[in-house]
Amino acid sequence: MKMLTVKEKHDIIKLNLNQVYYIQSQADKPHVLALVTREKTYEVRATLSDLEKDLGDFFFRCHRNCLVNVSKIVGFNKKERRILFNPKSLGPIYYSRRQYMQLYQLWLKK
Repeated sequence: MKMLTVKEKHDIIKLNLNQVYYIQSQADKPHVLALVTREKTYEVRATLSDLEKDLGDFFFRCHRNCLVNVSKIVGFNKKERRILFNPKSLGPIYYSRRQYMQLYQLWLKK
């Protein structure tokens, strides 16, 4: 299992990547990423490019501001170009039209 270390106030937590649905950059906080799980959202100081290189097997860059865990995708809304997850409260996460076919092919294989 691949783990990611997350600092939260005074605690350091090892987060299992299978728990993460997506990683999204935050427009109001440069170089701070939100790691979204079912229970909680964690913040980590990094860039999407760096994490994309490290987590390439687990995550796919669906948009310029988001890496998505392909194994957590339930489906797609093609009209709105949106990714669907099991808890519908997660999101909305949009995909780039240029990335759709590659994302769709990866999703079919998982």
